[in-house]
Amino acid sequence: LNYITHKKTMEQEQWKPLESDVIQILHMLQAAREPPNPEASQRALDELGALQRRPEFNQYLVYIFTTLCDSTDPTQQQLSTYAGLLLKNNVKRYYLNMSQDLRNFIKRHVVFKITHPQTLTRRTVGGIIAEIIFATDLDEIPQIMRFLAELLSKGDDATNITDVDGALSAIEEITRDLNVKKLDPIDKPTGDLPLIINQLFRFCTSKHEHFQVLALNALSDLIPPFPNALVDQIDNYVKLLLFLSKHPSPRVRRTSSLSLILITDLHLDHITDYIREIIDVHIQLCQDSDPEVALKATEFWRAVENSRACKELLVGYLGKLVPVLLKNIIYTADEIREYESNMQDIQTPDRDQDVTPYISKGRQDEEEDEDDEDGKEDDEIEYTLRKVSCVVLDHFSDDYGRLLWDHVQPLMQQMIVPTNPWYIQEAAILALGCVAEGCAVEIEAELPGIILYLINATNSQFPYVRVISYWCLTRFAGWLIYGHYQDNTETDESVFEQRDATVSIEVKDKYLRQVLAVVLKGLEDQHKKVQESASSALANILEVAHKRLVPYLPNVITAIMKAFHSAQASCRIIVYDCMEVLGQNLGNELNTPDYLNALVVPVLQRWQSVKDDDDALLPLFDVLKRFAMGLGTGFVPFVEPVFFRCLNMMQNIITGEEQDNQEFLSMTRQLVACLDITASIFDAIHELAVKLVQYENKKLLNLVYKCMLHEVIEVRQASFGLIGETARYCFPELVNVKGVIETLIKNVCYESDEACNDAIWALGEITMKLGTEMEPYAQTMVREMIPIVKGLYGSERMVENAAITIGRIGIWIPAAASANLAEYLSPWCKTLRVATADREKIEAYQGLCNIIAHNPEAAVSNFTWVCDAITHFEEPPTELYQLFYRLLHSMKEKLGQETWYNKVIYPCPKKVVEDLQNKYQIN
Repeated sequence: LNYITHKKTMEQEQWKPLESDVIQILHMLQAAREPPNPEASQRALDELGALQRRPEFNQYLVYIFTTLCDSTDPTQQQLSTYAGLLLKNNVKRYYLNMSQDLRNFIKRHVVFKITHPQTLTRRTVGGIIAEIIFATDLDEIPQIMRFLAELLSKGDDATNITDVDGALSAIEEITRDLNVKKLDPIDKPTGDLPLIINQLFRFCTSKHEHFQVLALNALSDLIPPFPNALVDQIDNYVKLLLFLSKHPSPRVRRTSSLSLILITDLHLDHITDYIREIIDVHIQLCQDSDPEVALKATEFWRAVENSRACKELLVGYLGKLVPVLLKNIIYTADEIREYESNMQDIQTPDRDQDVTPYISKGRQDEEEDEDDEDGKEDDEIEYTLRKVSCVVLDHFSDDYGRLLWDHVQPLMQQMIVPTNPWYIQEAAILALGCVAEGCAVEIEAELPGIILYLINATNSQFPYVRVISYWCLTRFAGWLIYGHYQDNTETDESVFEQRDATVSIEVKDKYLRQVLAVVLKGLEDQHKKVQESASSALANILEVAHKRLVPYLPNVITAIMKAFHSAQASCRIIVYDCMEVLGQNLGNELNTPDYLNALVVPVLQRWQSVKDDDDALLPLFDVLKRFAMGLGTGFVPFVEPVFFRCLNMMQNIITGEEQDNQEFLSMTRQLVACLDITASIFDAIHELAVKLVQYENKKLLNLVYKCMLHEVIEVRQASFGLIGETARYCFPELVNVKGVIETLIKNVCYESDEACNDAIWALGEITMKLGTEMEPYAQTMVREMIPIVKGLYGSERMVENAAITIGRIGIWIPAAASANLAEYLSPWCKTLRVATADREKIEAYQGLCNIIAHNPEAAVSNFTWVCDAITHFEEPPTELYQLFYRLLHSMKEKLGQETWYNKVIYPCPKKVVEDLQNKYQIN
């Protein structure tokens, strides 16, 4: 552009735009906004992007925004807004690097447009003002806030509507992310924030609902940073919110409730005088005629959970609150009408919206699945008043136990009467399931009768009673399997599980047999929703029961396979889940010709019949993957058809991607599935996988190496997992090991927990094969993994894998891991102490001993944690036990008795000291 090369000969204040440049930029904006074709749009965006940092460009954006916003032409108004948004982004990114003259130019020409008649223009100006404040030096905040306060001081009569709207919307945007530091210059008795807050209080009672909500939102945004100006007014603020919680407008009531919830959650100590009134108000708001108000108000009870004082106080309100919660879990009138219209729907074909898009599971995803009662992941759940009320009942059952049960039980008994409408009975069963675990002790004596009632309820003429009955039965799955309640305060077991069975096998089998019978019958129900619920119930029972189900396997497999062949798409995925759990948990028991023919062969046949590009293939991949993981070498007869199809699919997809073939560019998930199942096969058949790797000049590895460089993270992750399995069982077949290691190290980064985790694990497997040959990479690996072990980023699984891999390095190259030992030893030990006691943990502990032995001085300050980690390994193998013994005694000898006692033994918990004495003869 011509103006970029112009030599400035006048001050910024005297700047005038060149008409030719304005026209040129307008053409760019138009092309970028509504392109005649994608290429023209991209060119325009590239040209605009190249100008972003140029000071003159920002002046042109100011000119276009502030001039065209007054146009009556809709196209010019849209171009004005686009220019304003670009200016906002530039302010966000580059404001601190702008000259003071340019900053003043922007503020002088833009800020006053906050009173513009067009709402979109006012919102854009508010966004620019907010970005100025977020990016600015602190001394610029007061003058802007003072200007906005002056606009609010005019009042909200008809002549000032746009001024007030602009100022309030700008303040709301400013307060949204305003931190304590930014508040500092205006949060003083003589500052502008007290004035702003008083103005916001005034507009909370405006005659215009819109202004009320803007003011309430702005004040709510100040609750987390809690400036002094708001603390000083907290009494007035809470009284105002309590008053507005009874306002005729649902939006005002909802916003007031949200503010009260936030204050209660974050600053309870400031509102103790009002907490009883706040509780009473929220009991009323939970019954609000507006469902959104009631939904938000119900979230108050979860905020209260964080306070012990509030928990104790709530005991006196359970009698009022529990009936409200039980009422709110009843289906709404609209839901009842909808459900009663499809009481018999088995013949109704699935619609597209009935079938949830399938999300493939990683090889270890089952360890982290936490579904709600409808089988949905957290990010898929649509939170409703019913669901949130269920969550509150569940949490309260944990907090109050008997106190809650005493209020819930009589109400449930009233609701469960057969003469009540079906939706009242359904809600009673739902409530029972919600409190099942928290009130387990109280329910235990009545469980035989409850189980029989639920079994009968699965025969109800009303399908949604049958649906909830199957779900509720699974809440007692542990009791059904083990037959007794166990206090699990110090374990992760279900509260209905036990270590020492005290109920006879006959009694256990009586209930389990009856429940299994009705669950298997439910797989053939004439209603799809009941089929889904029964399938989910079976999957949950399979998850808990393990070998307790072996005597029932023929019936279970027969019912599952019947559903496999008959279920519609909406239910089929849950049937697949049952098959996955069965394969994963009872794989060894399935290793008979009859079971393999009944289960695996039909799945394999369906898998072979589905086209490569059909997403219906993905869940079948997961079923076969779980079969491979569970059956181990029993899966060998099925390896070749699965492996060679996957190999061909991988070849076709990768070649298609390289050629930009659209048909294959959309098949990334199939590529991931092929890599995942191949890794599972390798893990199942161990060294038998060598022949697969050797096939056609190591064709598989050539494809995997390409996947390691793929732009899609999920593909890289799956390839890292397969490389790890290959290193574990077929290491001599790996080629270009140097390139593999370097690629894996590059992926030990923040970009993706999953890909990083698998890269770390694969590096650990390669380390165990290469040994000291890993020395050129060892220091880099440790340096990259220390932040992960310290918990600076990454999932728990990733932290554990990083700790194990550092330990594996320590076996072979302890010097590489010992230099920074003091930095990570404590979190490293905390991670290892809770890791599963398997081959990898043993190797990690061996490395731990080696590393400490190489640099004992670095371990002294954290050796208490080492002792803790060692004593938590209950039955170490003989070789590892000897390593522990030598390490402990050599460290004591090095430190001397006095230092050993003061720095190591004295800080240790009593249990650790006793274990050291008893197991390792050291104190």
